[in-house]
Amino acid sequence: MAKRARGRPARNRLEVERSILQASTQLLFDQGFAKFSIDAVSRSAGVAKKTVYAMATNREELVGKIVASWTEQLQTSGDPRPGEARPDPGSLRALLSRIYRIALSKEAVALFRLICADKEGRERLAEIYNRNGVERGVQAVANWLREYQADVPSFDVNRSARMILAALVAEPLRRAAIGLETPWNDTDEEVTARVGEYVDFYAPILFKELGTAP
Repeated sequence: MAKRARGRPARNRLEVERSILQASTQLLFDQGFAKFSIDAVSRSAGVAKKTVYAMATNREELVGKIVASWTEQLQTSGDPRPGEARPDPGSLRALLSRIYRIALSKEAVALFRLICADKEGRERLAEIYNRNGVERGVQAVANWLREYQADVPSFDVNRSARMILAALVAEPLRRAAIGLETPWNDTDEEVTARVGEYVDFYAPILFKELGTAP
């Protein structure tokens, strides 16, 4: 007769990682970076410390994993292959809408507030936020511009991508951070309208610089 397995069933890796990220996010926002630790996360997530260390070697890397989990959907293929069609201009609206949702989510705004308020961890948190959040958005937009541009050597796609995202996100983020707006509650229609107004205003200038017609 086969022996019945004892104890709780094994959790798969993705489930464990989601649990760790959820616990990490809650602890970071509830207690701040000063009290944020691998030990605290392991207790909150109900896993061994070695399990958390297998995912991140220190608390800074763990915060990076949190931010990266928000932006992982922004990864793009990069330069098109020869003969490959350029992306539909309408896809820029979809990309900017995704970035708007991520950058102005409740969690992202909470992290931005924490960076502004946490004197001890501000420098480290800001670098993590920039590398795993802001820069991924910039590179996603830069890749789109790079795939769509004609032969315009002087066109700096990274600079233009930063300008695009600054204009689209910076002011709503500032207002959200001081409690004047709750953009995470915007409906899909509201986000589409905001992004659409922006793209309609800047598209003629943008495509002229790209050297291609929309």
